[in-house]
Amino acid sequence: MLDKEAAKFWIETNLRRRDTVDRFYFFGSFATPSKKIGDVDIVVIFSTFDQYGFLVETCRNFRDKFGISLHIQSFHIDQIEEIEEFLKMANINRGNDGKGPALFDNEVS
Repeated sequence: MLDKEAAKFWIETNLRRRDTVDRFYFFGSFATPSKKIGDVDIVVIFSTFDQYGFLVETCRNFRDKFGISLHIQSFHIDQIEEIEEFLKMANINRGNDGKGPALFDNEVS
């Protein structure tokens, strides 16, 4: 059985180490083994482009440590409209009206 708190701590530690991570959001269904295709665990917003290698490495290391896949959706901080639309649709798809706190905001300081 996956220890969700340990998994969240591991992810937070890795993302906070990266100075290009502006903020990230955990979804309420974070780290559930039975995912549907297209489900996302975390949204990461970067302050720079070209973060694909970092995301691949993070997902690989997570799978090696916890035995399940991690699904990340990433955006650049300037993609305001795309981010807002994605988060609004994510909230609605989780049975929310698009306004409620279906996500946990983890702003990196």
